Amino acid sequence: MLSHQYFDWPAPVVMLVLVVAAQFFALVSPRWRGGARFMYGFFSTAVTYPLMFAISVAMTPARSSPRSTGSIS
Repeated sequence: MLSHQYFDWPAPVVMLVLVVAAQFFALVSPRWRGGARFMYGFFSTAVTYPLMFAISVAMTPARSSPRSTGSIS
């Protein structure tokens, strides 16, 4: 919220700029970079596909009953 008040930028953009600056000035230790690489690999394999499946199931419309015609008689 502080970044939005001063710069009028969304928080993810500010976070991305800060991470790029930290990488550029070598402020991030190799251990942290390794941990970030592990988390990226975990989420890309273990979370992405189940999440996409769950969203597709949730967005699929329910099949209507064969007896219902949708018109009022």
